[in-house]
Amino acid sequence: MQTQLRTKKNDSYNLKINWFSPIPPAPTGIADYTVRLMKELSQFLEVTIWTEQQVYDLEITHYAIVRTYDCSCFSCPELHEADLNIYHVGNNGSFHTNIWQLSQQFPGLVVLHDARLHHLFGEIYRDKWHDQKAYLQLMSYYYGETGKKLAERFWDRQISIEWMAENFPLTELALAGSLGVVVHNPEVEQNLQQKLQIPVHYLPLCYNFTSVLRSVAPRTLEPPYKLITFGHLGLNRRIDQILKALQTLPQKQDFHWDIYGTVWDKKYLQKQICTSGLQNHVSVHGFVPDQVLHEALSQAHLAINLRYPSMGEASLSQLWIWYHALPSLVTDISWYHHLPSDTVAKVRLECEIQDIQAHLQNFHAHPDAFVEMGLRGKALLEKQHLPSTYAKQLVQIISTMTASYQLSSNPLVKDYFAKRVSQEFPEISENLWLYSNANGINQAIRFITS
Repeated sequence: MQTQLRTKKNDSYNLKINWFSPIPPAPTGIADYTVRLMKELSQFLEVTIWTEQQVYDLEITHYAIVRTYDCSCFSCPELHEADLNIYHVGNNGSFHTNIWQLSQQFPGLVVLHDARLHHLFGEIYRDKWHDQKAYLQLMSYYYGETGKKLAERFWDRQISIEWMAENFPLTELALAGSLGVVVHNPEVEQNLQQKLQIPVHYLPLCYNFTSVLRSVAPRTLEPPYKLITFGHLGLNRRIDQILKALQTLPQKQDFHWDIYGTVWDKKYLQKQICTSGLQNHVSVHGFVPDQVLHEALSQAHLAINLRYPSMGEASLSQLWIWYHALPSLVTDISWYHHLPSDTVAKVRLECEIQDIQAHLQNFHAHPDAFVEMGLRGKALLEKQHLPSTYAKQLVQIISTMTASYQLSSNPLVKDYFAKRVSQEFPEISENLWLYSNANGINQAIRFITS
């Protein structure tokens, strides 16, 4: 199925791109990121969004062509009609398995939404494909014999996926064969630049909240103070630790914690709440529409956005929090570690429960100071995370990459570098796919110029 652009600001575009990503109503922040970025990108590019979804919000068709595909019988020629393929890769196998597979077959630019991707590949190889041999070979290739032995234990469910993600992220597997990568975490950028021979670009994650209505009464700064946590809530969101902190907090009668989003094990969570004696202080709401979440955030006093291990991602949840001028608690690791200390309250892993309680007690004693923290967070959001700025920077990256790709695809250039590599490096020339793959040409250029 194909939908045509309904509006187009330019009579023609210099560049056409293929964009592989989940789109609304898929329950993932990457889908929201895509639809809100399209309005900006459509001013510069002709975008075709490829999706496996049979149902999607039609709003996005105002700014992009939407086409559905079946990964098992994908038509290769259609991809070559565009100047660049862009693949969005995250940890949810339901949304990103086939996107990753296509990125391996048709190289392009990968936008990495998570840097620790063992959740994705564990789900693919163990739970979907049941291919232990291939999984162990990959772990051996990237992490040696130690990685292979621990992978065997993970396969037998003796080691948790969280531990594997922390110690064996498999980031390079997600980027194998790619022409470049965009990340949203400066720490990840530095790490990948040391490991990879492809361009690595850092862009501050953007979000556009114009579709969220503002007609909500302002919050009142009085007990019971409303705490809020939301999103996709797995074990890494430190729910147990927050419950322990609340359980023994002297001022707990003045706080109420609201939990929104999908929970990894709702029965377990309810049991822990009852065991902690916090039935009157914690409410679990489940997944709710954006407008309901917006109203809850507008009424909340303090957000709790803890994560360990972090998947190396920038946090869309944190941008939502700042949009509502909310102060927040964050774990002092990865992307969160680099946030200005006057825009968030940081929680150290080595004394997690003590820090949570200390911040809650400080909030109880000085709520106005935390209000100022929330306002500084919103100012940072408006300065660094605008979709218009992100779109312009991404277009510049795309323009540079397509110019390089067009040069390396020129038959004369291919022939020249193939001959030079075979003359200078006969021992490796047989392993470079010089005549079939632009990535091979890029490799050849790097070998000659290094």
